[in-house]
Amino acid sequence: MAAVNRLPCGRIGAVSISRLLLGGNLIGGWGHGRDLLYISSLIKAYNTEGKIFQTLALAEQYGINTIQIDPVSVGVLMKYRREYQGKMQTIVCVPAEVNIAKMRDRIKYLVDTGATCLYAQGD
Repeated sequence: MAAVNRLPCGRIGAVSISRLLLGGNLIGGWGHGRDLLYISSLIKAYNTEGKIFQTLALAEQYGINTIQIDPVSVGVLMKYRREYQGKMQTIVCVPAEVNIAKMRDRIKYLVDTGATCLYAQGD
């Protein structure tokens, strides 16, 4: 799908990243609703796989080429890429682990599944 308008991009190494990123909280089912305990359920009910794919395609159409996501959302991104030939890049957080071997395995999985960039989330 061709972009309607290209957004300005920055570079990290050889990777070109749109200056506007798509946030992954709503795709992962997280929202900040303070004491509104139903917010996460509402978000998950609305953001079906089809709605997520529609959101990603629309973002790409308008030149957003990168999403920041949690590892739990990697599967839906992989499916979007396969089924829609999506090119959405990912910046994926790698949660800190006490077990270094487990953390290495997680990093390897994320790289093998096509993560564009990784970042360490401090805990």
